[in-house]
Amino acid sequence: MTAIPVLVTPPSAPVVSLEDAKMHLRIDHADQDAMIEGLVLAATAHLDGWRGVLGRAIMP
Repeated sequence: MTAIPVLVTPPSAPVVSLEDAKMHLRIDHADQDAMIEGLVLAATAHLDGWRGVLGRAIMP
């Protein structure tokens, strides 16, 4: 029987900061901050963890 990994301690910071994401997207105003944060979280959830596309943790 294979053991299923369990998240014990989540990362304390997002993989990509809001400021870095906004710089990459070339957005200067704060009108869409909530949407950008949501997109970063969704992308991280899609990629991260043993159930994610990468099949491993992005951050230690």
